[in-house]
Amino acid sequence: MTTELRYLHAFRAAAAAPDEEARAAARAALLAEIEVAASSPSAQPAAATPSAPAPAARSAPAVPAGGRARRRRSLLAGLGGLAAAGAAAVAIALGTGVGGGDVRPQPASAAEALRAAAGAASAQPYVPLTPGRYWYVKTSGFGDMTGSDSARRTMSVTLPVTTERWTAPGRWSRSRTAIGTAARFPTERDRRLWIAAGRPWAGTVHDDRGAPSPYDRDERPFASDRLGTARPEDLPEEVERLAERVRQIADAGAAAYGGAGSAGREQVWGTAVRLLAQGDAPLPPRTRAALFEVLAQIPGVTSRGTVRDARGRSGTAIALTLFGSLREELVVDERTGTLLETRSSGRDGSFRGRTTFLASGVVDSVRARP
Repeated sequence: MTTELRYLHAFRAAAAAPDEEARAAARAALLAEIEVAASSPSAQPAAATPSAPAPAARSAPAVPAGGRARRRRSLLAGLGGLAAAGAAAVAIALGTGVGGGDVRPQPASAAEALRAAAGAASAQPYVPLTPGRYWYVKTSGFGDMTGSDSARRTMSVTLPVTTERWTAPGRWSRSRTAIGTAARFPTERDRRLWIAAGRPWAGTVHDDRGAPSPYDRDERPFASDRLGTARPEDLPEEVERLAERVRQIADAGAAAYGGAGSAGREQVWGTAVRLLAQGDAPLPPRTRAALFEVLAQIPGVTSRGTVRDARGRSGTAIALTLFGSLREELVVDERTGTLLETRSSGRDGSFRGRTTFLASGVVDSVRARP
């Protein structure tokens, strides 16, 4: 058996290493082969000469001459019993690849997915925002518009919005917003009024300049998030210290908006997500990685498995139910540690909003794009 296992190891080592899903499929196939072999008389080692053919691990449907069954027999020749079953499982995994059979691995938990994203994020390159340059972010989502027609009848409409922003410490910023035409309405009355009014807002572009960003060494980098005097690059990289800092920011935000001054998991979630979105300045990779770890510690966070964002990119959906009625989701690319999208919906599944992160990077002017 030692010699047989050595042959099996040599066969396995010569092939390209399968990914985790292929290993899971191979493991399940191996267990099935062992079960069949254990219950079959042919599973016993044969007292035959070395030239005798090895017993088949399991019966298979007939295939055309020269097909897969014959190739498998040539691979397994001389590897009887358990070694034959193991080699068959490896051959199945390497030959079919991901999704090649009915066996599927269990989806990762939310904590596992977030920690995988953390590991990937920590390895990403970092370009700091230096003087004279701008931080560029492009997103798409939806905007809720409300106005009145000539008869002062109020109407509401939701339209797709694509936004580009250029920000820099102590300098004027630029914001360009392009509004689409695919409208949604809360009621049929709103739809009729909007059409009669000439479809206001739809198809327009707004290009604005903003006052110098409060992000500076001695000012708040994210005024709405109450980050105090810390710059994004000064945020702790250690998970526990960053978790405490995020809670302080959330507490300050809760107090500023009339709360009791002690933030719950909803505010901690929201603060961590806003930092991950990197709206005003880039975060160092290890800080972004620690933020994923902070999210993994929040009670009630769950994984919804693999989904696609509005651009068709694949990622893992991480969800948390807020205040008992609103579900927030992040779509995260575990391979790169990138936040692809945020979503919100009601308990009944009704759509509430979406922000898709399309591009970001450090550029040389308010006209440049990465």
